[in-house]
Amino acid sequence: MRTFVRAFAVALAPLLFGAISDYVFGGGRSGLQWTFVVMLIPLAVSALLLFRALRTYPRDVAAAAASARASSSVSSE
Repeated sequence: MRTFVRAFAVALAPLLFGAISDYVFGGGRSGLQWTFVVMLIPLAVSALLLFRALRTYPRDVAAAAASARASSSVSSE
């Protein structure tokens, strides 16, 4: 189900981009430019979130590795 939803969203994205360009911003070159500007906002927010998460990444990887080692030693007993 998750794969279907993701494939549907990926297929729908260009259609929504064009619809926003035409119907929200009036189409043409100007509409396309404003659509790109608006779509840069979520991209910038996700980049900021990823850069914030970068500080905790080594700690998170170490915790996941320790958890995997602990669960593998319990299951082998």
